[in-house]
Amino acid sequence: MKKIKYLLWLIILGLFGILIYQNLDYFMTTVALKFDLKIASWNWTIPELQNIACLLWNFLSFGPYSGWHQRIYGKTQVKKRNQNKRCGYRLF
Repeated sequence: MKKIKYLLWLIILGLFGILIYQNLDYFMTTVALKFDLKIASWNWTIPELQNIACLLWNFLSFGPYSGWHQRIYGKTQVKKRNQNKRCGYRLF
């Protein structure tokens, strides 16, 4: 089962790499984002970033709210808690 899981992840990462490679012109263009709060002194412009940097920033900043963060770190917390119970002392 582990081999199938690794193969599936390898296929997914390969398809993601192909997607990025085929759209390299889009991902490498630079964009400067502007924030205008309709107050004269509150205009702000972010330095030019590549689109792939913006995509990565969104994935990393909003990812914990979508649940993947809890699935990854929740398993390690359960393992640590079970290990501490075997040692004879409690976390709480």
